[in-house]
Amino acid sequence: MDKVKKNIRLDILQNKVEEFRFYLASLKTEEDYNISVIEKKLLKIFELSNYYDNIFELIIPGFWRARPNDAGKLFLSPSDFEYPKWEEISQDKWRHDRFNLPGESMWYLSTSRNACISEIKPEKGSTVSCTYIRYQGPKPLKFLLLDKTTLEKSDPVLAQLIDLSKKLKGRKHTQREIKALLLVDDLMKQIATKRIIGTKRFEYVPSIAIQKLSESQNCDGIIYPSIAYGQNATNCVLFPRVINKNFVVDDLIAFSVTDAEIDNFYRIAPLLVGKSFKENGIPFIKWQYPDKEEIKEYSYTINLKSTSSTL
Repeated sequence: MDKVKKNIRLDILQNKVEEFRFYLASLKTEEDYNISVIEKKLLKIFELSNYYDNIFELIIPGFWRARPNDAGKLFLSPSDFEYPKWEEISQDKWRHDRFNLPGESMWYLSTSRNACISEIKPEKGSTVSCTYIRYQGPKPLKFLLLDKTTLEKSDPVLAQLIDLSKKLKGRKHTQREIKALLLVDDLMKQIATKRIIGTKRFEYVPSIAIQKLSESQNCDGIIYPSIAYGQNATNCVLFPRVINKNFVVDDLIAFSVTDAEIDNFYRIAPLLVGKSFKENGIPFIKWQYPDKEEIKEYSYTINLKSTSSTL
C-alpha cells in the first residue's frame, strides 16, 4: 500500500475501467458472476491506479444502526443491535448482500442517525429503533474509502478525519495520481451504490470482490456513499476481524414515522429514549418518554418516499 507508482498510465487505466464496465454489463446469470474473475480484474485496476492509497486509518468514535420494529414489537435491548451471532448466520438468514457472500456476516452501519433510518426505508405508521454503537478499541480503524471525493463532500466530520490521516501519511498525490484515483472512484461509486431489485442478489458479487481485496490489505471495513439520504451521509461495513469486544451499544431511541406537513416527506419523532447504565457491572437500558428538549433534538423530516437503500 505504501509503494508509490511513479508512472501511472491514464490511457491504459481508462481502457481497463471501460473494459470492466462492459464486462459487468455483459453478466446476466448467477453463473456469470464469477467472484474470482471479477476480483482479478478489479485487482488489475487497483494496481494501475494505486487505489489502495484510498485506505486510511481513521479515529471514528462510533456508528449508528437502525432496525424496523415488526408487528408492534420494539427492539429495546442492546443485544438487538449487536454484531450477528454465528447461530443466526447458520440459519440461512444471511444471503448475498452488498459486501458479503451467503453465510458471511458483516456489520452494516451508518455514520449518522438520519442516514441509518433512511437506509431501512420505514413505512408511514411504523416505528424504528436505532442506537449509537461506540468504538472503544485501542487504535484507529483501517478503512478502504470507496468514492472518497463524494464521501468528503457528504460528511464534514469524516472529511476532517481523512484530512488528519492524510497529514499523518505525510505525502501529497501528484495530479496524475489524483486523476487516476478519481477515475476509479467513479467506477467504485457505480458498484457500491447499485440497487439490487428482487431475487438478483448475486449482482452484489462485484462489491463483494471489493471487500475481499480490502480484507487482503488488512482493512477493518469499507466506508461508502449513502444514496438513501440524498448523498448527505455515508455508510460503513465492518469486518469480523475488528468487532470482538471493540464496540459497545450506547443509548437507544425508538422513533415513530408519520406524515409531515410537507408533500412527500415523513416526520421522524422519538417515542422512547433509553439511557444506558451499569448495575453491579451489568449493562442495562432505562427507558423513559422524551422530554421537550429531546423531542426538539431528535425530531426531523425526510423524503423517505423517494429514497433507495444502499445498505
